[in-house]
Amino acid sequence: MKFFSINNVFYGGINGLIFSFLGLLVAGGIFLILYVFKGLGAGDVKLFVAIVAIVGVQMVYT
Repeated sequence: MKFFSINNVFYGGINGLIFSFLGLLVAGGIFLILYVFKGLGAGDVKLFVAIVAIVGVQMVYT
């Protein structure tokens, strides 16, 4: 997860960092709920959170 945050900071500055962490929080919350109810496995949750950290929180809403 560090790489994604560093990459977004390098290209987007502090806004890139906020963009990355907001994506982590939103996707983490959504997919953690699915994990608790046995809808997804832990590996799936980590994969989706990593993808959202790269593409940002806007992709979660669309």
